[in-house]
Amino acid sequence: MFSSLEDIAHHKELLDDLIGSDFEDPRWWRRSWVPFLENGAGDHLCVDLAAEDGGTPGQVLMFYHDWERRPVRSPSLEAWLADLVASMESGSLRLA
Repeated sequence: MFSSLEDIAHHKELLDDLIGSDFEDPRWWRRSWVPFLENGAGDHLCVDLAAEDGGTPGQVLMFYHDWERRPVRSPSLEAWLADLVASMESGSLRLA
């Protein structure tokens, strides 16, 4: 689900505040990640503004709350949105 601006700010603040306590490994969550989609179970699609762990600033990555992998889903938010629109236009993705 797309997050509202209020939810984005809330989740970002919540996750940022866990750095150094619940998130002891600095690679678990980065302050430069901005969550903009959520699945309701604690996982988020994020824009990575700094790409501290490699890649390109602005890439879109998956944050899993219970798994250390952070796979890059798209090289940029623009490319991710273009893929979303193309999927919707082709009928391969339908929003209910």
